[in-house]
Amino acid sequence: MTDKARELNPDFTFVMNLTDGSGNFVLKEFDYETTLGRTGKIYHGKEFTLKKDEEMKIKGVPSEHTVSFKELKNPNGYKLVKTEGQENNIKAGQDTHTKFINKYETKGQAEIRAKKKLKGRELFNNEFKFNLSRDGKVERVVTNRGDGSVTFSGLEFTGDDVGHERVYEISEMDTKAGGVQYDGHKEIVRVTAEDNGDGTMRTNVVYDSDGANFNNVYEARGKVSLKAWKEIKGGKLEDGAFEFVVKDGEKVMARGRNDKNGTINFSEMEFTQDDVGKTFNLIASEVVGGNDKVTYDNTTINYTVEVRDNFDGTLGFNVSARDNFVADVNNDRSTPMFVNKYKDGSLAIEKVAPNGSNEEFRFRVTLRGKDLPSGRGTVRRESINSDTTNVTGSILGGLRNMLTGLVKPNIAKASSAAQPSGSVVDSGHVDGVDWSLYENGYLQFSGYGDLRNIDSIKFDHEHDIKYI
Repeated sequence: MTDKARELNPDFTFVMNLTDGSGNFVLKEFDYETTLGRTGKIYHGKEFTLKKDEEMKIKGVPSEHTVSFKELKNPNGYKLVKTEGQENNIKAGQDTHTKFINKYETKGQAEIRAKKKLKGRELFNNEFKFNLSRDGKVERVVTNRGDGSVTFSGLEFTGDDVGHERVYEISEMDTKAGGVQYDGHKEIVRVTAEDNGDGTMRTNVVYDSDGANFNNVYEARGKVSLKAWKEIKGGKLEDGAFEFVVKDGEKVMARGRNDKNGTINFSEMEFTQDDVGKTFNLIASEVVGGNDKVTYDNTTINYTVEVRDNFDGTLGFNVSARDNFVADVNNDRSTPMFVNKYKDGSLAIEKVAPNGSNEEFRFRVTLRGKDLPSGRGTVRRESINSDTTNVTGSILGGLRNMLTGLVKPNIAKASSAAQPSGSVVDSGHVDGVDWSLYENGYLQFSGYGDLRNIDSIKFDHEHDIKYI
């Protein structure tokens, strides 16, 4: 029993039953007196009260009567655990005794609270776990609510705890959630309990000056790489031949080069937690290089990148693309392509007349190969001086450096601009005139025949002309 219960010393309520030898109720009144000096009258069926350790003595009860007592109501916190001599037969000259033994119990509960804060994003319900420990042993594990509250409720106390202090320790469990920096400190909470004397208790929870607070930081990062495709007309696409950039305004966000299959994988762009919920409108374009044989693509591709939080330390991206010009290869706008083409090439043919002749000649060139242009080419005639018998002409068009078929003298003027280079790749004899074709496309005539009588020269082989 606690001091408070002793101090209150509540009343216990009883009732007396009295019958004679025949079992009939006896309604006569009898005087009584208690050890606390209280006096009065009592009879069959009347209720009376006693305090702890108080005794009642009833006077003048006839012998051969039967008396019994019953405890009717216990004060709060008390329970009857034993009754001795509950029913007695009164004998002349003898005292009978009835004893009621009660036990006092008091109980109470405490509630310990903490607060959880998360910087960087919204805090979710049941997201973080917390331990409540005492004497090195974990007694409770709870999770936070969406408002950040952390509650350890239902901590029970009994009379044995009165006058003693419990020291609790609160700590956060590191559950390895992605992107979270956990708070590793421990909060000390002290709890004492007091008895109210009525079977209930009040508890006093003491925190440090700022309460029990846990502060976490969340940060998410993510990378995304955009993709496009490259095609070149009139030639073979080489690995890494062309460069491309992605810009946000004037800021370069990513760069990329094509592979030999035409795929452009741009370098990764990194985003942080600050970018969550934002939409980036980016523009990709081709960097004009130094290849003067290529016409670069001056069109653009628009990319839209929406950044979202996956809530695990990573970012997700919704990416869409729009090709702003699709007429070149009729691709789908959502499958962006850059298209380049080789510029028109040129083929130089030179006529040598070693006898000093400055006659006009006719040439016919037949080109064979893949993706050759249709229609007739354009001939550019260049002037020559009178000291040489060389004749030069050019055929322009989307050529692939292939010369085959017939060569005929063409109207031209002599020039010394071109000279034979490399080894002879083909040769022959026509009407007393010898001819030789060099690696660089230089066509040389020699001999004593009349060049004006030469109608055509037939090449028997296909030649890769390196000189344009």
